Amino acid sequence: MLEKSVLQVDEIPDLLLSRYDFSDVSVHAPLEGGTANLWTVRCDGRLNVLKEFQSRLSVSDVQTEPEINLVLKQRGLPVVSFVETLSGDYVWSYRDRAFHLQTYAEGHALQSNQAPPWLMGQAARLLSDIHEAMPDLVLPSWKPSKWYDFDRSQLDADYSKLLEDAERLDDEEARDAIRTDLEFRLRLTPDLDQFELRPEMFTCRATHGDYHIGQFLVSDAELVAVVDFSAACQGPVVWEIIRSFTCADPACADGSIPVQSLVTYVGQYLEKSALQRSDIDPKGLQGNN
Repeated sequence: MLEKSVLQVDEIPDLLLSRYDFSDVSVHAPLEGGTANLWTVRCDGRLNVLKEFQSRLSVSDVQTEPEINLVLKQRGLPVVSFVETLSGDYVWSYRDRAFHLQTYAEGHALQSNQAPPWLMGQAARLLSDIHEAMPDLVLPSWKPSKWYDFDRSQLDADYSKLLEDAERLDDEEARDAIRTDLEFRLRLTPDLDQFELRPEMFTCRATHGDYHIGQFLVSDAELVAVVDFSAACQGPVVWEIIRSFTCADPACADGSIPVQSLVTYVGQYLEKSALQRSDIDPKGLQGNN
């Protein structure tokens, strides 16, 4: 949910004039669809985007993003640039919120599971390019423990409890749909016993951290920019691959995963970057790398 901004629109020009080397600033329009407040602003004739981060994020939480983008830009990747303040900073605080100003990228965003076929290949290859361009960046580590430390018996108990609750629903159509889904899940949980997952089985690299279709700007059948590296971290590569696929491919809109399409997507990633067998092959999860 979008938080209420701490800014009034009419105060933005003076706020930016006091922090940047501009002589003229005007606010064009807010940008819709994100999880942070964004405004298009014209500064000395050039379009930029002012971003107000969520209250849970401090300046220190997001100050590495401009540095990451500078490195990626120098290495030829399609990312935005950030505007330096008069004091030499890129991120600053106002009324206990973090802000930065980035260049405006031409293009438009797409909604979840609305990727055209051409975008899928470009997205997979760009993710690979990002991973190849970021290895020397020092970023916080993120390893989702719930991937490895789940309790299958607890999972069965949780699904069974949800099934009991569903049987009390008055809506017959909803009850039948939920029952079908939960019974399917309960039939699958025994298969989890054959896997022993450990963090070291998965390749971790410096990565975007929130790579999905909502972070892409596209134009004329081309992915022109990927934005918002504020969650960049050292994390599992397969998390970014699978999540970006399921958020983009139209066939995943109902929660299913078309395996052959995912195989193609992974193959496009592998054109430029390598993975361990244990990242992608169930047999590899038994220790055969």
